[in-house]
Amino acid sequence: MFKTVILPAMKAGGAKDMVMSRAGLGSNGNQYFSTSLFDKWSELDARGSFQKTLGPELYKQYLTKTTSCVRESTTMVLQFLPDISYRLP
Repeated sequence: MFKTVILPAMKAGGAKDMVMSRAGLGSNGNQYFSTSLFDKWSELDARGSFQKTLGPELYKQYLTKTTSCVRESTTMVLQFLPDISYRLP
Protein backbone atom coordinates (compact mmCIF):
# COMPACT_ATOMS: atom_id res chain seq x y z
CA MET A 1 0.00 0.00 0.00
CA PHE A 2 2.91 2.38 0.67
CA LYS A 3 4.29 2.13 -2.88
CA THR A 4 0.93 2.16 -4.66
CA VAL A 5 -1.16 4.62 -2.62
CA ILE A 6 0.68 6.57 0.09
CA LEU A 7 3.93 7.55 -1.66
CA PRO A 8 2.30 8.68 -4.95
CA ALA A 9 -0.26 10.73 -3.00
CA MET A 10 2.39 12.37 -0.83
CA LYS A 11 4.52 13.23 -3.88
CA ALA A 12 1.47 14.62 -5.70
CA GLY A 13 0.74 16.71 -2.61
CA GLY A 14 4.21 18.26 -2.75
CA ALA A 15 6.33 16.10 -0.43
CA LYS A 16 9.97 15.94 -1.59
CA ASP A 17 11.18 12.92 0.35
CA MET A 18 9.39 10.23 2.31
CA VAL A 19 10.80 7.12 3.95
CA MET A 20 9.00 4.07 5.36
CA SER A 21 10.94 1.76 7.68
CA ARG A 22 10.23 -1.23 9.90
CA ALA A 23 11.19 -1.34 13.58
CA GLY A 24 14.53 -3.04 14.27
CA LEU A 25 15.79 -5.64 16.68
CA GLY A 26 14.17 -5.74 20.09
CA SER A 27 11.04 -3.99 18.85
CA ASN A 28 7.63 -5.12 17.76
CA GLY A 29 8.16 -6.56 14.26
CA ASN A 30 4.82 -5.14 13.14
CA GLN A 31 5.81 -1.55 13.91
CA TYR A 32 6.51 0.80 10.99
CA PHE A 33 7.77 4.37 10.86
CA SER A 34 7.01 6.84 8.09
CA THR A 35 9.16 9.94 7.81
CA SER A 36 8.48 12.95 5.62
CA LEU A 37 11.40 15.37 5.22
CA PHE A 38 11.22 19.10 4.58
CA ASP A 39 13.58 22.09 4.73
CA LYS A 40 11.27 24.87 5.93
CA TRP A 41 8.19 24.86 8.13
CA SER A 42 6.33 26.81 5.44
CA GLU A 43 6.53 23.74 3.18
CA LEU A 44 3.93 22.07 5.40
CA ASP A 45 1.46 24.87 4.61
CA ALA A 46 2.16 24.66 0.86
CA ARG A 47 1.47 20.93 0.56
CA GLY A 48 -1.93 19.65 -0.41
CA SER A 49 -3.59 17.55 2.25
CA PHE A 50 -3.41 13.78 1.89
CA GLN A 51 -7.21 13.56 1.74
CA LYS A 52 -7.46 16.29 -0.91
CA THR A 53 -4.71 14.72 -3.03
CA LEU A 54 -6.31 11.27 -3.03
CA GLY A 55 -9.83 12.50 -3.62
CA PRO A 56 -12.94 11.23 -1.82
CA GLU A 57 -13.10 7.76 -3.41
CA LEU A 58 -9.44 6.78 -2.99
CA TYR A 59 -9.31 8.32 0.49
CA LYS A 60 -12.27 6.18 1.55
CA GLN A 61 -10.49 3.06 0.21
CA TYR A 62 -7.32 4.11 2.05
CA LEU A 63 -9.19 4.50 5.34
CA THR A 64 -10.89 1.13 4.89
CA LYS A 65 -7.51 -0.58 4.42
CA THR A 66 -5.63 1.22 7.17
CA THR A 67 -8.25 1.13 9.91
CA SER A 68 -8.19 -2.66 9.83
CA CYS A 69 -4.42 -2.85 10.40
CA VAL A 70 -3.46 0.25 12.43
CA ARG A 71 -3.67 -0.17 16.19
CA GLU A 72 -2.19 3.19 17.17
CA SER A 73 -0.61 6.21 15.56
CA THR A 74 1.81 8.78 16.96
CA THR A 75 2.95 12.03 15.37
CA MET A 76 6.35 13.50 16.23
CA VAL A 77 7.88 16.67 14.83
CA LEU A 78 11.67 16.73 15.05
CA GLN A 79 13.99 19.53 14.02
CA PHE A 80 17.70 19.23 13.27
CA LEU A 81 19.66 22.00 14.94
CA PRO A 82 23.28 21.99 13.68
CA ASP A 83 24.74 23.56 16.83
CA ILE A 84 23.30 21.00 19.27
CA SER A 85 22.26 17.98 17.17
CA TYR A 86 24.39 14.88 16.78
CA ARG A 87 25.97 14.55 13.33
CA LEU A 88 26.90 11.20 11.89
CA PRO A 89 30.50 11.02 10.64
